[in-house]
Amino acid sequence: MRFELTKLKPQLEASATETAETLKQIETEDTSIKRATVLVKRDENIANAQAKIAKQLKTECEADLAEALPALDEAIGFFRCL
Repeated sequence: MRFELTKLKPQLEASATETAETLKQIETEDTSIKRATVLVKRDENIANAQAKIAKQLKTECEADLAEALPALDEAIGFFRCL
């Protein structure tokens, strides 16, 4: 049994080293993902604010258009009578 363990020791050490390297890589990727998540959330908040402004502008434009269309229709009617 001791012989088998001695024989497997290099493999176990290599495996431990590989595992440690993998953990470091995961930690690095996790940090990158967290940074990206913060940036995406910030961009999402900006986009939502811009969408809210755009929606307000659309509503105002539609109201102005609804007010102007009857006058336009009336003016077109007058020109057709000429």
